[in-house]
Amino acid sequence: MTDRAAAYVRQLLAAHDYFRTGLADLRRVIAAPPEKTEEAELRSWASDLRIQCLYFCNGLHMHHTLEDQRMFPAVLVEDPELGPIVERLEADHRKVAEIIDAIESRLGELSSDPSGVREELNRMADALLEHLAYEEEQLTPVLARMTGPI
Repeated sequence: MTDRAAAYVRQLLAAHDYFRTGLADLRRVIAAPPEKTEEAELRSWASDLRIQCLYFCNGLHMHHTLEDQRMFPAVLVEDPELGPIVERLEADHRKVAEIIDAIESRLGELSSDPSGVREELNRMADALLEHLAYEEEQLTPVLARMTGPI
């Protein structure tokens, strides 16, 4: 494996670990909102969580956009027979994008009823964790033998 290929694999795995950790953190925080009797604390919790959600969602969207525009085309040049795998990964990205939109549309509800955002984060976990595992399983061997740029 070339240094470049090793870097591709490391970068992909590091990004995926970052998103796994970020999603776990969001789910942990939303699972334990402060008592509703403390309105100021609840508003502060909701504001902080809203920022964390937006940061996570924007980062994930950017990551998937880069994969769609740069990595997947490079992978297909390396191995054109991976077309069906790339198509599934792109479909996963569209599904995750829909969940991101749903999360973002419900963030205003956090201080009154966080259950909607919690449900969407759970949906995100189901979709994203499966996607990340599949992508790593299918693409790290290809990335490991790549010689060209992404």
